[in-house]
Amino acid sequence: MSFLGIDIGTSGTTALLLCDSGKVMSIGSFSYSRIYPRAGYEEQVPDEIWNGVCGAIRQALREAVDVEEIRGVSMASQRGSFIPVDSRFRPLTNAIVWSDMRAKQEAEALAREIDDDVHAEMVGYLPSFLWTASKIRWFIHSYPKPEAVFAFCNEQEWIGHMLGADLFATAPSALTMNGMMDIRSFDWADTILDHIGITKAQLPRIEQSGICIGAVSASAAEATGLTAGTPIFLGGGDQQCAALGTGTLSEHDIHMSLGTGGAIVSLQKNLPAAKKGVIIGGHVFARSWDYETLLLSAGNGYAWLRKIIGSEKLSEIDAVLENERDGTDVLFFPFLAGQAEYGTSDHSTGVFWGIRSGSTAEDLAKAVMEGTADEIRMKLGLFFDNGKPIHVTGGCFFSDFWSRMIATKIHRPLSIPVCQECTALGAAMIAGVGSGWFSDYAEAVSQSVSIDRVIDPEQDWFPAMDASYERFITLYKKFQDVDLF
Repeated sequence: MSFLGIDIGTSGTTALLLCDSGKVMSIGSFSYSRIYPRAGYEEQVPDEIWNGVCGAIRQALREAVDVEEIRGVSMASQRGSFIPVDSRFRPLTNAIVWSDMRAKQEAEALAREIDDDVHAEMVGYLPSFLWTASKIRWFIHSYPKPEAVFAFCNEQEWIGHMLGADLFATAPSALTMNGMMDIRSFDWADTILDHIGITKAQLPRIEQSGICIGAVSASAAEATGLTAGTPIFLGGGDQQCAALGTGTLSEHDIHMSLGTGGAIVSLQKNLPAAKKGVIIGGHVFARSWDYETLLLSAGNGYAWLRKIIGSEKLSEIDAVLENERDGTDVLFFPFLAGQAEYGTSDHSTGVFWGIRSGSTAEDLAKAVMEGTADEIRMKLGLFFDNGKPIHVTGGCFFSDFWSRMIATKIHRPLSIPVCQECTALGAAMIAGVGSGWFSDYAEAVSQSVSIDRVIDPEQDWFPAMDASYERFITLYKKFQDVDLF
């Protein structure tokens, strides 16, 4: 018996097959592209996403002993993206990706029309061009025939339909970057919908992760290699599924992912109060919430530096930095894609501070790494510190030096799991719980999640890391005073 988890990401899809004993049997992946029709626009072709899902599943199934033994499928997906569809669920346009920036004016209009405190209390954060709400408002005012739209769906709901789901539904955790869910009731916020110009009838039902929403159809079975009739279980948002996949189970436990972008997620068993610097959303667990803060650039700053300096040179720099223990004289504020949280400025940009004629490529590389660590420490200050290791995943932690720098900067151990495809693993566990094989998520985690290593802070590095952080936070506050951050 096994369960299939699918992670529908921004640049590709990963499919993971989980054995009923909790062992990862196989992993498949398939990449697809994004298109940029004009500056600030970012889209994906829905058929390419579907082809990517099919390709990833087929690759994962190559090592499957018996496809008929798969007892459930569930999905995780990027949040904030959407596809407008007609009554037959055919896409009317390309998918508009979460990081698309075209809806800035619409976000500003929503901010003018709805009081900040009312908006934050209702949906957990303030309007932003990143949220689906602003993008749909842009679409309603820009698309030639908005009346042709039967529904607006996240890519997860559309892929669910393509797989054979009968119920058009979404989960609270998939709506964190949606901007239209009332976090108090886990229902659509009528006030927001009125300001956007759509109705509940055009949106999926909000249901709990793990409910059965249908079964794999004959056509989907042919496309994917799955068996027709395999149950499909409602999944969740990518960050929440990743938190589950790293074993983040208890209240105030923290999961942190660092890839191109990143996020810090802290489970809350009771509805938390809105506060500056964090966003509030639903979790995959029933009647649970998250405090979450976004690291919109995270590893993207390093990728940007690689383009500027060159991969070969940057590899040499990494080797040099391995034994470095001083704080950096050059500070880097890693807001290349801005900031998104309640209380931050829309004008945020990346900034190097302290560059002199003698500054080197090594100084810049170290500043980029340490600036990301500084942002993490600043944002962790908004969360309750339960003293436990932080569950982490993502490409940034492939660098041992950077991982040790982050652990030391934040004074917290980092727990790195064996399986790095935590999002797909979390989705597979949802299928396992939904099918009834696992009695609950605690059992699923105990069977499926194991820790590869724990990276402890290096105490002899504290003075240098603490001193550079104090410089970082002092300058950050000065930039805030003039509305730059």
